[in-house]
Amino acid sequence: MYRRSLPTLALAAVTAPALAQATDRLPPEAPEAAPRADAGFSAGLLLAMEAGEALARERLGARFAGLRTLRRQVPRAGWTSVEAHYLRVLAAERRWRDAGVTAPSRERMVLPPQGWTDGTLVLVLVGAHPTRAEGGLLPFSILTNLRDA
Repeated sequence: MYRRSLPTLALAAVTAPALAQATDRLPPEAPEAAPRADAGFSAGLLLAMEAGEALARERLGARFAGLRTLRRQVPRAGWTSVEAHYLRVLAAERRWRDAGVTAPSRERMVLPPQGWTDGTLVLVLVGAHPTRAEGGLLPFSILTNLRDA
């Protein structure tokens, strides 16, 4: 019995760092997402996005070090798939919990931020409200301290 357990424990010891390493990296890009081309959006929408990012940072407080902002865009119809993608990857697969940033705000051009955390690492989405699409595209931002994939 013990002879069978030792190889299993050895395998677990070898694969555990590899699994931990994968979870400290950004998940794959959401479907249809691309780097944001700011020239395609009005100054008002970009200012609203900055306000949404600031609100998310404020709500995160000093709980997470090394936050950076990744700015993306998606076709208007693709926003739901972006939300579903990160919910699936972070909440279901990695079993992260709510980061405590989602709450109504006065900002009408941007959706309330939503985020997930494991306690040390975090990923927060800030998206333009779908009614605010410009040129068929919606800007969104990712605030995270995850490393690149």
